[in-house]
Amino acid sequence: MVTADKLTAIILMGFVACVVCAANGCGGHSDAMGQRADRVDLANKALKRSLELEQPSLPEIKEMLISHKLADLEKLYADMLAQYQKDVLYESRLAKAYEVFRLSNGFRIEDLDYWVENSGSYVAYAARGFYREHQGFDARGGKYIDETPESNIQEMIALHRQAARDLQQAIDMNPALMAAYSRLVAIAMASEMPFTPLEIFQKAEKIDKRNYYVRSQYMLSLRPRWGGSYDAMSEFAHYAIRYADLNPRLWSLQGEVEADQAELQCLDKNYAAAIELYNAAMRYGEHENWLVTRAYCHLKLGHTAEATADYKRALYYNPTEQRAFSGLAELQSRQASTQP
Repeated sequence: MVTADKLTAIILMGFVACVVCAANGCGGHSDAMGQRADRVDLANKALKRSLELEQPSLPEIKEMLISHKLADLEKLYADMLAQYQKDVLYESRLAKAYEVFRLSNGFRIEDLDYWVENSGSYVAYAARGFYREHQGFDARGGKYIDETPESNIQEMIALHRQAARDLQQAIDMNPALMAAYSRLVAIAMASEMPFTPLEIFQKAEKIDKRNYYVRSQYMLSLRPRWGGSYDAMSEFAHYAIRYADLNPRLWSLQGEVEADQAELQCLDKNYAAAIELYNAAMRYGEHENWLVTRAYCHLKLGHTAEATADYKRALYYNPTEQRAFSGLAELQSRQASTQP
């Protein structure tokens, strides 16, 4: 990661100064405030629209795969990619469509193998790559690294190498598939690979400068606990917003530093500090995950009105956000128990 930081600094060197100037509004303080408010509004509207798009049907996808309706399945995914290429806000829908391929959703590796062997399409390779990536993380488990058996780590690495081969094959066949680049960044973060997160990001950006999810995943690789730094994250976010006209959601990347700090404070039960940091993060745009976690912090401090508002705001963006439903249910239960 040290090498990645150095390479990132080289990439950013030529751009940071002019981007920061533009972001701060060199024409004056009031103009700067207006520009930022407009950008935040655009980012929030883009988030809302991306999450309210009709999501792919898991039962339909499973039925197509199990019944070996491979041509229909591939057309479904090709059409979603075409939608994204016309409208950047379909990026979330396309990513979620590939995220369904995992054991917990009832998919079997045998069906994915059949798909690859009998079709060999980029969609088939990508689907199996996503499946094996999730298999790898499942094999590792959720414990801290020093509590995880070495056999689990080695199993994860082996599965991730298989996933990487499939995802790279998909990209070789269709370089426009941004969802595959995002997962390659995640794999490079967790398992020893012959490529770095930065190399994957650079490859993706050459193809499509609009992408949000690849950049978001790459920012995670720059976090201090992954060997990066908050300075590197901040510099990268300022670099990314030069493309905010192509994708309004990129503006909110500037809040990732404070959001990461807020998450750590919440884990340490410093709820008031976490709330302030989430407030700072959302100066650049809202995010349903940030809202849900800030609501949880408010709930822990007994701030029922603020927690309710955040949960409802998260549901405004994503009506299927189960954590927000659960949080509101807990609030209602508390209120009912205090009534005479």
